[in-house]
Amino acid sequence: MDARRAGDAAEALRQMNAVILGAHNGDLLSPADAQTLDRYVSAGGSLILLGGGDSFGELPADSPLRELSPVTHLEKPFTDERFTVAVDPAENGALARQVREILAADGQPEDLVLTGIDHVRDVKPNARVLLWAEGAQRLPLLVWQPYGQGKV
Repeated sequence: MDARRAGDAAEALRQMNAVILGAHNGDLLSPADAQTLDRYVSAGGSLILLGGGDSFGELPADSPLRELSPVTHLEKPFTDERFTVAVDPAENGALARQVREILAADGQPEDLVLTGIDHVRDVKPNARVLLWAEGAQRLPLLVWQPYGQGKV
């Protein structure tokens, strides 16, 4: 998006309940796109960042995506291991309750196994882990943080 259209994009985003960025290399977003997302979330929007094999690539130090993300990323994050999904015991919100119900209804934790995940370097201080991937290591699976008036 060029600078002339950034204002139009910001206005269009205000009409959205949430924006979802799928797994992609970070250079697919221009600096203007990333700034527009930053303003959207700061003003009360919700941004969902999905992980994946090429999630966000190596972001420049001044990229708003670095600031927006509730975690710090690794350069080569994939861990080839078996993990089960667990809700953080401190979480009691609607999503946590729904995941607990799903896990309880299945009755077989070994049926809900991830065969690998992209893990992160760190969870940022203001972020909260909702779901964990538990295996030989316990790694954050679903993390969120407040950002301005919104959340990521």
